[in-house]
Amino acid sequence: MTAGTIYERNWLLVDPQTQRRLDRTVVFAAGVGGASHTVQLACRTGVGRFIVADHDSVELSNLNRQGYGVEHIGRNKARALADSVRSIRPDAEIEVIDRAIDESNFRDPMLRADVVVNSVDFHEPAFLRLNREAQAAGKLVLLPLHLGWTGVSMVFTPQSQTLDEFLGLPPEYDPQDVATTLVRRVVAQLPPATRHALTELVERFAARDDDWPGDPQLGPAVYATAALSVAAMVAWISGRPMRTVPDIVHADLTSSCTTDLLVAR
Repeated sequence: MTAGTIYERNWLLVDPQTQRRLDRTVVFAAGVGGASHTVQLACRTGVGRFIVADHDSVELSNLNRQGYGVEHIGRNKARALADSVRSIRPDAEIEVIDRAIDESNFRDPMLRADVVVNSVDFHEPAFLRLNREAQAAGKLVLLPLHLGWTGVSMVFTPQSQTLDEFLGLPPEYDPQDVATTLVRRVVAQLPPATRHALTELVERFAARDDDWPGDPQLGPAVYATAALSVAAMVAWISGRPMRTVPDIVHADLTSSCTTDLLVAR
């Protein structure tokens, strides 16, 4: 099996020079829950090199939205994803980091990558620092969010606004406030119909307490986020102009398929 046979249907849509560049591109995925789909789709599109990191194991509740199957339950996510990528493209280069990404270990894989997918938990100090330092180092940084039926990929380039600027957090802030601030500010940038559809979700997320059973997430939104993220990778590698933060790259699946939200436009 060769790269040419895998990607032959990319013709006319991905030019040969970009296809060759994608093959040499290194994607570092810091956290491969929902981002597992981004890695798999990047591989299917042409990316040939990956660094995947996660300390968690696959659970049954992950299967509604992450790129794993029942055969992976109990296995480390990064190792399971590596096997999945090799099943798509056996000659892909994939490095596994089977531990959590934190402030002590993100720099080396980040510096060796061209594209960083930031899926570090929002409350972790490494979440903001990885975004900040990767952008300063000239990387494309993608921050995936899955909001109800809406997929979001926040796109950061060396020239764009930073995540710190987008959040506008005070010098002294509670790390637990990062997630709520991020979600509120992202939703505020979305079109009226999408904001309307997400109102209840955002308010309930902001009011979550110790009884909160976990953030609600749907597979379709995760797939949409992966598609947006890979499209951004291809645009970056090909040198095309890009929409970057503070603009929010998104796909609202609900307003695309229903008519009851049109009054909110």
